[in-house]
Amino acid sequence: MAFFLAMNKFIPAAMVAALALTVTACSTVEPADSSAPPAVVSSPTPTEQSLEAEPPASSSSVAEPSSETASPAQSEDVVFGQTASWQDGISVVLSKPRKFTPNEYAAGVEGKKHVVLDVTLTNGTAEKFDPTSFHLAAQSGDGEASQIFDSASGVGEYPQTQLRAGKSVKWKIAFSVEDYNDLAVDVTPDFDHDTQMFTF
Repeated sequence: MAFFLAMNKFIPAAMVAALALTVTACSTVEPADSSAPPAVVSSPTPTEQSLEAEPPASSSSVAEPSSETASPAQSEDVVFGQTASWQDGISVVLSKPRKFTPNEYAAGVEGKKHVVLDVTLTNGTAEKFDPTSFHLAAQSGDGEASQIFDSASGVGEYPQTQLRAGKSVKWKIAFSVEDYNDLAVDVTPDFDHDTQMFTF
């Protein structure tokens, strides 16, 4: 009887010890598991933010200065390739200048640098428009640009027929210039219209 009583006292103590070891083991594993996820999640986060943050910053820094610096300088001028318009509906487009080699019999050729442009005149009024008074003048560098008349190349031949309402007419003009990248062209549809300037 004494032996069985001793065993009964011993078994609970052993079970308590085993439970204590189990709890201790679990408690030591849980902190390691809980600390692992932050280390894995935090590593890609800075990389993703930096890649997403850099492109908007660079694009906004480029777009804003260009619009702010360009608009005041060109507030009164028209850029080559865009449209100059008047209140009554007349509009003119001068294409971007291109290098041009005039014919040997062309008139108005000066120097060795020449450009040609396309002129598009549109009559947006309700009446016919007479283009015979259409006038162009240009400046390049520090002097006047000489207008070239080259019939063999179809350059400098102004329209002579009245332009009906809603219609457009297109022709070519050329100039001898001092600098290919420095050109300003005045456009005056006729004596009843103000002059507008085309520039780069």
